[in-house]
Amino acid sequence: ADRGMIASGEASGNLNAILHDLAHQSEKSALIISKVRGAMIYPAAIFIIMGICLFLILTMVVPKLTELFTSGGKELPTSTQLLMKASELAQNYWAAILLFILFLVLCLIGLRQTKQGRYSIDLFLLYTPVFGKLLRELMVSRFARMLSSLMKAGVPIVHALEIDANALGNAVYTQRVSYAAQDVAQGIPLGENLSGSDFLFPPMVASMVLVGEQTANLSEVSSKVADYYEEEVDNAVASLSKLMEPMILVVMGGMVGFIVAAIMQPIMSLSDIST
Repeated sequence: ADRGMIASGEASGNLNAILHDLAHQSEKSALIISKVRGAMIYPAAIFIIMGICLFLILTMVVPKLTELFTSGGKELPTSTQLLMKASELAQNYWAAILLFILFLVLCLIGLRQTKQGRYSIDLFLLYTPVFGKLLRELMVSRFARMLSSLMKAGVPIVHALEIDANALGNAVYTQRVSYAAQDVAQGIPLGENLSGSDFLFPPMVASMVLVGEQTANLSEVSSKVADYYEEEVDNAVASLSKLMEPMILVVMGGMVGFIVAAIMQPIMSLSDIST
């Protein structure tokens, strides 16, 4: 997309303005993407740390208590039995578990290298709870911002859509915008084409694009669409950060509570027997 805009600026003698718009667009895009990544990295890092701590508890703490649990000869609570089985699994098959996780990661990486695999993974991401909606809003904002910049640079709409499709970074949106470029080349208005894909492009986007085409002001309208969805992404990221904190606390509290209950119940039983 950047090369297309620069080439158009050179051809039209408006390279200075094009470079200014390109820098502004790149700055906005980088800021939004960094916010989205930050929102996703935080919970991922917390759950990875939780997984490591759980593994250490299962392999180092629980085994030392196993003999104490079984010495009383009394039937253990279900929670304690589950904890002990998880501990045995972690101790005896930790290498197999790590290899399996590594195998899954490599499979996902290899799958993403194929066209159909990348499409399937990107489609799955768009349907994920919370993050899917955020990703769709991000894609719409990038689509509209790129289209506005390309149209403003004097790139014909069909070529602008082709460039835009290849610069979105999501295989599902790339395919959909490529189809839109083919239909626009056949004389079908872009707004009319997008109106059939409410999941990827909300009705408001299709309506505004259609108005922009009818008023010959598509560049300005696309810019306003991009501004709106960039603000939506900002608000969604802020809300997501606030929402994830109590959710993480609940998950951590539940895990810690289960472990404490599983350890304390048989200890309390033993103390009752001794008295």
